[in-house]
Amino acid sequence: MSEYVIRPVQASDTDTVERMMALSDMCLGTGLGPVTRSQMLHDLADPAFAAFAACSAKDGAVLGVAEVRVLDTERYQQLVSTLPPGTLPARKDGDRLGWLGNEAVHPSHRRRGIGGRLRDVMLDWLRDRGCTAVYTLHWLSSPTSSSLPLLVAAGFTVVGVLPEYWTPTSLEAEGSRCLHCGPQCHCTAYLMHLPHL
Repeated sequence: MSEYVIRPVQASDTDTVERMMALSDMCLGTGLGPVTRSQMLHDLADPAFAAFAACSAKDGAVLGVAEVRVLDTERYQQLVSTLPPGTLPARKDGDRLGWLGNEAVHPSHRRRGIGGRLRDVMLDWLRDRGCTAVYTLHWLSSPTSSSLPLLVAAGFTVVGVLPEYWTPTSLEAEGSRCLHCGPQCHCTAYLMHLPHL
């Protein structure tokens, strides 16, 4: 029997939502994951969004979390608006694109396959919804907590390097705090693309 189970998070499971947000804050920084409980509950009501939790089979503790979304035209344009001009191609009619959102694994449970399983569950979820390509932003932070090898192993490639990508977001989100930079995040992001799902 596996030491953990990956399951979708439902808006009605408020305890898991709270623990998921706490883990995101601990691993990614305060306010840089799902910023508020109400925003997460709003997202969970959207059929184009899903969140997954890797929970301990022993006691139900949340060991890892991940968010995924189908990018409709509006969401794709929102993404494009945060990037330097020309970073992403124009979206073609009929494209069904996916987005891997935040993913975090509790530090004491890393290197046990949880991150890879969460990634696979997210990609399967997008595939089941007809997505043919996927984008994500990789936070270039600490090499010891990097998900870059997991993304590369799945076939993602870097299509853009974005210095200080999160600086505008960290300035807007009151109380946000990057684990590495403090109140204003100056970390670089890799825009990554999986061209064939």
